[in-house]
Amino acid sequence: MDALAFPMIYVSPDRAVQWANKAGETLLRNGAGLVSRNGKLYAKDIREDEHLQQALSGARRDDGYNASVRVTMSGDGSTLSLMLIRPPQRLRRAIGISNLADGFLVFVALDPSAPSTLVTRIQQAWGLTNAEAKLAVNLLEADKLESVSEKLEISRNTAKSQLASLFPKAGVRRQSELVRKLVAMAAIRDSF
Repeated sequence: MDALAFPMIYVSPDRAVQWANKAGETLLRNGAGLVSRNGKLYAKDIREDEHLQQALSGARRDDGYNASVRVTMSGDGSTLSLMLIRPPQRLRRAIGISNLADGFLVFVALDPSAPSTLVTRIQQAWGLTNAEAKLAVNLLEADKLESVSEKLEISRNTAKSQLASLFPKAGVRRQSELVRKLVAMAAIRDSF
């Protein structure tokens, strides 16, 4: 689940954050629209937080209740769309959260109408620097690291250093794995 570009957070009915993938942890740490205070999930805007609380109160029901909530990101005013579902036990096992109390799996996506780039998405998902993210995205359009370094007007050694730094953040060991992961992220994210 850490390889996915979009944040996922598992929350109990009392707002306790019980699990988050890497992108979810980054989102909560950055505090852009959603925050974790004392281990509980809150929307930064009071009215939006009331909507979130109403949606989470549905987690106590046994009818497979689903809900959606919109949250405004601080800074640029983009909108996050939160889809809350009560996952069946089979899905909870697949994700590795079957031992957690009943609650909601919260999927978070940027509103499709919000301006977003793959550079920004991978920065948020993997915790990359701007330079690392630009290098990674440019690898999609080039067959060699040397071509990317020329395009970005950086030395080949700088490009190698940035690439070596971003591999562990992206959870890959080779440039070809990185490119496959970037293609998958772009496809998954663009489908929202």
